[in-house]
Amino acid sequence: QEFMHGALRTPARNVGTSTRAFFTRTSRAMRDGTASAPSASKRLTFSTDYLTPLTTAEDFVQGERGQDAVVLLNTEIPMHALTLWQLSAYRVCADGGANRVQSLRSVYESAARKAKYTGPDAFKHPDRVVGDMDSISPSVRAMYECEDGVCVFDDQSTDQETTDFVKCLRAIVKHAPHIERVFVLGALNGRLDHVLYNLKTLFEFPNLQVVLIGDDSSARALPVGETVIRRDERYESIQCGLIPLQGDAHVTTRGLRWDLNNDVMSFGAGGLISTSNQFASDEVVVRTDAPLLWTTEFSSKPHSSSMSSPHD
Repeated sequence: QEFMHGALRTPARNVGTSTRAFFTRTSRAMRDGTASAPSASKRLTFSTDYLTPLTTAEDFVQGERGQDAVVLLNTEIPMHALTLWQLSAYRVCADGGANRVQSLRSVYESAARKAKYTGPDAFKHPDRVVGDMDSISPSVRAMYECEDGVCVFDDQSTDQETTDFVKCLRAIVKHAPHIERVFVLGALNGRLDHVLYNLKTLFEFPNLQVVLIGDDSSARALPVGETVIRRDERYESIQCGLIPLQGDAHVTTRGLRWDLNNDVMSFGAGGLISTSNQFASDEVVVRTDAPLLWTTEFSSKPHSSSMSSPHD
């Protein structure tokens, strides 16, 4: 093996670096029934058309996406937060994430001015605040408690074994069972140990399409079987990655610049992962016998267009 651009790769390959169970499902998730092995025949198709920004007055009064929910974490507001917050049908704050709502409102007001929207205030407030309630400020809690029950406070301070993020996902499963897709705002920002736990959590709710949203990129789990990924070139760059966080995986892809052909991916030392890969087509097909992490880069941030190596 040789070392190139800060990542291990085999000399004859340009696809990256794969592990023996870096993240495994927790026993609690198994007991709760939230974690289960997906069917090998599962086929999933998804696109990133949800990133369309609010730019016209009509955008501010468009209908919500009935099967989408959004979770606001207690981190800096990522750039695509407003669209996802406004258009999702169910909005949840993870404890101190409620403190960030006013920052999100400021983003809304700025966008409304730019779009020349002069209609009624259409800013959406949280439907539920979930967590152990040790981070939400007293003034924010008092404000929402005066909203005639519009916002529900779900105090789970007796549960100290899970993160507020996990509590939010469980609340969505329980109280909004129609939800199919959940956007998690700020999940790739902040402390590394928090980000790692957020990545682990992706694999514990296989019946939800959970999408982690950061400032520069997004991440989601790909299940066992075949997944078709449709890139929206308006909002995503060509940069993408496949990472085997759930153990060794045999992976075949079509539509990537550095495709895999039944290659064994592993996160272990010397193993194969595919970081800084690139879309060669606007549709990518991934087939795997173990769950994978899929990442893409947002195009509205500066990024390198170099095609020379998958390890930049």
